[in-house]
Amino acid sequence: MFLENNINQHAKKIVPDGTVNYDSIQQGTITATMPLPSLTNNRAPSVFSLTAADYLMTRSITPCKHLPLFLTLTIRSLGVIFGDIGTSPLYVVNTIFTYEPTESQCIGAISLIIWNLIVVVSIKYGIFILMADNDGEGGTFALCGLLTGEKSTMGRRAKQWITIISLAAGCLLIGDGALTPAVSVLSAVEGLAVEASNLTTWVVPITVIILVLLFIAQRWGTSKIGIAFGPIMIIWFLTLFIIGVWRITYKPSILRAFNPWEAFNYLLQEKERGFLQIGGVFLAVTGLEALYADLGHFGQWSIRCAWLCIAFPAVVAYYLGQGALLIADPTLVDNPFYHAVPDWCHWPMVVLATAATIIASQAIITGSFSLISQAIALE
Repeated sequence: MFLENNINQHAKKIVPDGTVNYDSIQQGTITATMPLPSLTNNRAPSVFSLTAADYLMTRSITPCKHLPLFLTLTIRSLGVIFGDIGTSPLYVVNTIFTYEPTESQCIGAISLIIWNLIVVVSIKYGIFILMADNDGEGGTFALCGLLTGEKSTMGRRAKQWITIISLAAGCLLIGDGALTPAVSVLSAVEGLAVEASNLTTWVVPITVIILVLLFIAQRWGTSKIGIAFGPIMIIWFLTLFIIGVWRITYKPSILRAFNPWEAFNYLLQEKERGFLQIGGVFLAVTGLEALYADLGHFGQWSIRCAWLCIAFPAVVAYYLGQGALLIADPTLVDNPFYHAVPDWCHWPMVVLATAATIIASQAIITGSFSLISQAIALE
């Protein structure tokens, strides 16, 4: 696992055999008394491969304690956790708009997306859900274990219903793991047809080839290539932020989307159509379960830092940039993501977007595997 690799690397700087006293780490000192678990070769990450002491490690890692390890986990969490949310600008806006929107409609829809990210991801998950850990681990079945465990005061019938609801939630995540790779990679490869319409017929075959190779590669695991996920996603988020800010300068009126009244007023004005578009708005938070499910891998402070300092500003800036683009030219609604990119940057962006969606797909695939591992362990 990523966490195990990082801890072992830092431990070996102190002692050759990579052993650490967990109590000493909490106190700010490191001594060689307890051996750390080693990484199992070619094994997909699973929260159940960590011991209780390992979870205690992630909970004690903060910006004020063990800063190098904290920064490493923060960077790697970008690829493992936020790949899905980070690639949602590829398809969210053109899913919401099937028509050429007016300026007020652009501002209202972008406001819905922004406040969805603020309320659901930043506040609900970033602050409250991450605190509901089960001995340091998170996820649907970890929460189920917390609510139905021996210390729970709930009745037998209530525990049975919680178990059923948890199974249903797990099924939804596995369904997301089947659909998200196809939607994300297809949205990225569609960039080929934006500048070269003669390549339109190749979009689906190229997507199928990438997906087949992606699922075939699962047999070898992701530990060897996982180290590259974080840096690639940093480049992705930085690119989104720069292009988004650049587009905002053309139509600064899009910044009115930060006013929550714009979102509420949009729903009032659009009525039934606005209600139906809420489904498209929630595509902006697809893969959010990974934020909680991978709590045991990275710790709540590393996850919060990665979201609030890197992923959140980048995706918000790009959504605003797409809104500004549609205010200036509503006819570009067919693919606002790639139309927002400068002409000279189009082909590099296609390559970068494809890489980012593959990483996002890998994240949801391993997240589904971890979820099944949790279910088996709870059996």
